[in-house]
Amino acid sequence: MVPLNNNAPGTLRFGLPPVVRHAGLLLALLGTSSAVAVSFVPGIATGLGRILFVGSAVMSLAGWGIALLDRSVVLDLAGRRFRHYRGFGIWHRERAGSLDAFDRFEIRCRRRFNLYGEPETRVGLSLAGPNGSLRLCDGLLDGRGRALAAELGERLAMSVAECAFVEKQTRMTKIVRLGVAAAPFVGMAAVFAAAIWPAIGHSNFERRGAGQYPASVRSFDAGQSRYIEHDYIGAESEFRKALEFRPMWPQANNMLAYALADQGKLDAALETAIKAMNQGPNEGYIIDTVAEMYQRRREWKRAAEYYELALQHEYRSEAAETNVKYAETLLVLGRREEAIRHLRLAEASLIPPWSPRAAKMLEALDRKKTTGGRQKPAAGTERAIIRQGKTVQ
Repeated sequence: MVPLNNNAPGTLRFGLPPVVRHAGLLLALLGTSSAVAVSFVPGIATGLGRILFVGSAVMSLAGWGIALLDRSVVLDLAGRRFRHYRGFGIWHRERAGSLDAFDRFEIRCRRRFNLYGEPETRVGLSLAGPNGSLRLCDGLLDGRGRALAAELGERLAMSVAECAFVEKQTRMTKIVRLGVAAAPFVGMAAVFAAAIWPAIGHSNFERRGAGQYPASVRSFDAGQSRYIEHDYIGAESEFRKALEFRPMWPQANNMLAYALADQGKLDAALETAIKAMNQGPNEGYIIDTVAEMYQRRREWKRAAEYYELALQHEYRSEAAETNVKYAETLLVLGRREEAIRHLRLAEASLIPPWSPRAAKMLEALDRKKTTGGRQKPAAGTERAIIRQGKTVQ
């Protein structure tokens, strides 16, 4: 605490300046709200997400520390009263009493080193009496502290006594001092190790040889090759390696979802597909992947919703695959006319293998219509297919 200059006549106030107090509350509110907001960001597990979360948490802790540890003392010299405040909100504590309970000012001197490494004397002022003491301020320069003590002693008719600074050097005190001194360095090292290094150590500075692609691209290409060869376990491993280098890579997460789905891990596949969609919210083929994951789980209504959304983000000339799979879902839901319309769009695209597949489905539907048979889900809806449109980088 320090003596403040904005005192009313007849009063003296010691404590943090109002600007510091208000800044602490602002930091606490901003840091807490930012940490909560960042927690809901899809990329929180990535390097950038960790940097934002750690920064918000540190800002919040600093602000709440200032608010909760704040204390102030107000001396009413005319009424010979004092008021002592500390804490904030539900932790607020207040103490009041008469200055007649004290009979002297105590000056406690302590030798410290300033920022330039030079030794200097700092003093703290306290009111002392038979029943206890009240600390007013700390860390004043020697000359200023003595002058303030002499002025207050004269105005309150109290003596001024200089006391030696006594500190018990217990083992716990040493541990606390060491912890406080090392905390900034440990914190910076933790932030660098947990947040900054994963973000830049792999993503932005991937090792590569002469004429070689980055390691992330090599792993991604290897994953696609294994996927085409139906080695889904190997494909999953390669896609995960690529994501270690570039966590925010929607294409890699998209292909990882297919590798997981073709192993029967439909829950993990859906979760990964949704992550890819959050990273690339305007990519129609990724929204199509989310829809297909729901389709494989036989959640037909959800699949239909996402297929419709995917078509809104795809060009008509590139939507043959989505139209076919959407038609399969619509047939299961009993929406035959809509399914036929999407199958005709896919057939007109002339894109293999979806155009021939749509033609065969239309032919089968025509036969069932002429024979009066009841429509069943198209064959192959729940089987994994090599999707050429999903292997773009």
